[in-house]
Amino acid sequence: VHFAKGDSWNGMTAINLVFEAGVRWLLSESLAYDFYRRAGQAAPRTEFVRLVVDGQSVPFHLLIEQPNKAFLRKHRRRDDGDLYKATWAGDGIEGTHEKRTHRRTGHGNLVRLVESLENAKDQPEEQWKIIRREFDTEQVINHYAVRTLLSDWDGFFNNYFLYHDVEGTKKWTFFPWDQDKTWGEYDGWEQNGPLYEMPMNYGAEGDHPPGEPGGQPSTSYGFRDWWRAGGVISRPLLANPIFRRHFLARLKELLDTEFTGERIGPMVDALKAKLEDEVKSGSPQSNRSPDDAVRSFESHLASYKEFVARRRAFLLKQPEVKNAGPFRRGDVQ
Repeated sequence: VHFAKGDSWNGMTAINLVFEAGVRWLLSESLAYDFYRRAGQAAPRTEFVRLVVDGQSVPFHLLIEQPNKAFLRKHRRRDDGDLYKATWAGDGIEGTHEKRTHRRTGHGNLVRLVESLENAKDQPEEQWKIIRREFDTEQVINHYAVRTLLSDWDGFFNNYFLYHDVEGTKKWTFFPWDQDKTWGEYDGWEQNGPLYEMPMNYGAEGDHPPGEPGGQPSTSYGFRDWWRAGGVISRPLLANPIFRRHFLARLKELLDTEFTGERIGPMVDALKAKLEDEVKSGSPQSNRSPDDAVRSFESHLASYKEFVARRRAFLLKQPEVKNAGPFRRGDVQ
């Protein structure tokens, strides 16, 4: 939904209204964006809304803010840079990064960025200099740390907006998008179990799904229904040993402070208080009785709390996390 030029709603000029296949995806989206904000990241605003179409009440929907120039201004960024949306349905850098602003100027800056990272892959110190020069490094470290915590298997090559502040800081930053397949969910998760153990090397150059031998290019679809090879930016950054040291330190810090049952439990409980009456109405899933809809809703809420506990336990056992030092913000700028 695009509002009329010069008009907006709560500072937003474009929104998405979604229901998709079921209540869980709405809950996951809302919780994920909320967690990004708790981790200090700029993320789209969400609201649950009652919707009436042609006089008929339809299931409650999730309103999601669309990253655009108004979004950039709200988060105190210049709005005259290059904004790209990463997609899976394309080939090459240009095909998988849809340009949303300055479409006529092409993808030259992005192509040069990716090439510079690739050319320095055997020179970690030089590559780290490029990373620090080109990226808002603390923001990008934070971005990948949250992706990893949420087992966001679909978000390293896809499901992000990438912004280049061409005239200001000259830096590249990320914004999350399409967060329905987070908190352990993937196609088939109800049969095979949630994704508590997404590997620590996920999204990095040289990553491989469990059980696939190393020494060969990683398959894009190689393990159950969640494995994806990393993206053109995640692969070099997450494999760079200096970037990775800071990434692990921030991951550990978030495990200690924000990704805990004590912090996320109240977020889940707040969703129950907000939506329980809507679910009881039976409208979100018309093929279910109100009692069945409520039981399913409560089961989803409980699964988020279980995911946090089991994902934390898995990550805290990993040697890389155990040995991570303190996150020193001044060292990454």
